[in-house]
Amino acid sequence: METKKKLQYIYILTLTLVIGTLIFFARYLFYSQFENLEYKKISINNDLVRNEILKNLGEINFKNKEWSSRQTIYELMEKKDYRTLEKNLNLSALRNLNIDLILYGDEREYINGYNLSYDHDFSSIGLQQVPTELIKKINYDEYLKKNEEILEIYDLKDFGVWLISEIPITKRYQVNSVGKLLMAKKIDASYFRRLSQNLAVKVYFKGVENEKADSTYQLDNFLVSDNSLELANNKFFVYSIFHTPEILIAGKRSFSLFLVTSSLMIIIILGLTYYVLNRSLFNPILNLQREVSKLDLDKLKEIKQLSHDKEISELTQTINSLIKRVKEDYELLVQKGKLESLGLMAGGIAHEINNPLTILKTNSSIMLRHLKESNDLANQNITTKVEKNLKTIDRIADIISGLQRISRHSSEDELITVEAKNIIRNIENLHTSIVEDRNIVVEYIISEHSLKFKGLEQQITQILINLIMNSTHAIKDMDERWIRVELLRRDHLVIYRVIDSGHGIDSEIKDKVMEPFFTTKEIGRGTGLGLSICKKIAHYHGGDLKCLEGEANTTFELSIPILTESSTSAA
Repeated sequence: METKKKLQYIYILTLTLVIGTLIFFARYLFYSQFENLEYKKISINNDLVRNEILKNLGEINFKNKEWSSRQTIYELMEKKDYRTLEKNLNLSALRNLNIDLILYGDEREYINGYNLSYDHDFSSIGLQQVPTELIKKINYDEYLKKNEEILEIYDLKDFGVWLISEIPITKRYQVNSVGKLLMAKKIDASYFRRLSQNLAVKVYFKGVENEKADSTYQLDNFLVSDNSLELANNKFFVYSIFHTPEILIAGKRSFSLFLVTSSLMIIIILGLTYYVLNRSLFNPILNLQREVSKLDLDKLKEIKQLSHDKEISELTQTINSLIKRVKEDYELLVQKGKLESLGLMAGGIAHEINNPLTILKTNSSIMLRHLKESNDLANQNITTKVEKNLKTIDRIADIISGLQRISRHSSEDELITVEAKNIIRNIENLHTSIVEDRNIVVEYIISEHSLKFKGLEQQITQILINLIMNSTHAIKDMDERWIRVELLRRDHLVIYRVIDSGHGIDSEIKDKVMEPFFTTKEIGRGTGLGLSICKKIAHYHGGDLKCLEGEANTTFELSIPILTESSTSAA
């Protein structure tokens, strides 16, 4: 991913996190205050309705006490002159009481009364007689026939819920009663309509339930709070209050305005910050990166100062220092290339010398064998000289072998099919030249199967020679000196192993032996490039070179992908 895109993603992520955090805190700190105010208003309205209902109950009780203590009422009830009593209960008098029901009776039961429940809107033509079933319901109720003062919200089942005040009729300042008077107000839809108009709150009758209701929930665009009042029979009279959430609506508007305004400010501030950083810091760095990417190895030039910023200037100077160092190293690489060309030339010369040298060695060996078979003492001096000639020829052969190792195939050569056994046989033929110490026993173990791979035979041979020569140097001072070269197959790999009598590589240097320029040989004996180059050659062939762990002896393993029949036919 490009650096500029990364910066843009970081900017977007930062913007998202900041605005997200703002929404979180604004919701739970700012908007929650509006919710608290709204629920406080709901609580006030709940108390207002509750107090109004209890106030109506208290007003009925006050009026009932006033009527039941009147002298005329007492005298008529004492004489049981119910006809005259009913005449006093006229329409205008009952209307002023603002009740729905009035009953009178003796100490045992209610006798009669009037119902004003149909006169709330003042449209009826007169008083209505109380239904006989309602009087019976009240007379048979155990709680209401106690003939004592009662003030309750009472559920009369099929006849509805009532605010009831029952007071014995007595003479002022006396205890004995001559009857009882009941005044009641029905709590129905008509009652709550008037209550809603008076309090400017929407209240609706819900019903009588066995459990207390005390909950608030949302219904459409309203917040509804269910409230309850306990009845005399341990049930609950439940009513619902519908609240218009004006405070919450205002809070949402304020919250939205605050959020939009704050978000715009944050976007502007972060945008300006991004612009300033991009102009003063990121752009100079990106420009510097583009200049570095344009560098040509053949025409290295120092980069001009692209910014007056101290850090950018120091970075530019550091890169220029590296460019200068690379130019110097490049010149060394050119020299190394010349040496490699010299090595190729030396390989060619070695090849031309090797043929006549072989003839000389063969003929000298034949002469030496005939001289030794002869017992002529005169030939002994000649025998000694021939032996010296053979040693000289072996020395020349070693030099030629070294020149051949210097020469190598180009990395641009096409990979060819290589028989793995041939490499081992070539090394066996060069055995005396590779292993100078004749006390080192070299064993070759070759798989019986035909193993082939795609590669450059000379380069793989170079790896194995390098490993064998390293082993000879490593075990030269040991009492037990042997080297074993193995060729085997493992899964889809051709495996070459070079094992020597050493006991492994120290753990301190094991991870470094494949690094360029790392060597354990004394100064002038090694460059530290052998194993690193061998590992690169292995990778070039799609394989790997590594020092195995957990082995009893020092073991290097070269693995190369095997050439199967399917891949051969495809090629």
